[in-house]
Amino acid sequence: MCYVHIDPESNEITQILNPQVLSPDIAYWYGEEFSSNCVQAPNEVDQRWIYKNGEFTPPEEEPAHVLTPAEQRKLAYETEPLIEWEGEQITVDAANRLWLGYAAEESPKADELQTMIIAAKTEIRERFPDEVTADET
Repeated sequence: MCYVHIDPESNEITQILNPQVLSPDIAYWYGEEFSSNCVQAPNEVDQRWIYKNGEFTPPEEEPAHVLTPAEQRKLAYETEPLIEWEGEQITVDAANRLWLGYAAEESPKADELQTMIIAAKTEIRERFPDEVTADET
């Protein structure tokens, strides 16, 4: 068992006290106000758990972040090998880095690679178009 501090407004565990701290010592080390919001808890509790009616419950899981179309495109540019270049499948980001080198050298490969980059980005944009609001239609 251990002692925990409970936020009086949210009923969340805000701090797990050192297991060596005993009930009478809490007020001495942390003060009366803090001590008045401390209770004994089982060792498996963690911060953000809820204390209500003498029971501890883990927090509800937050919903997973849903990627926006722009975030989905960025991820696709970084991870999807859609461009075949010199016998290898590469991502849009990798192709852009290669293009910079070819463009700096004024190599004709820059134009060829640019065409492939545009095609791959068009394909990704078709899969993850920007959301259109009712005002824009």
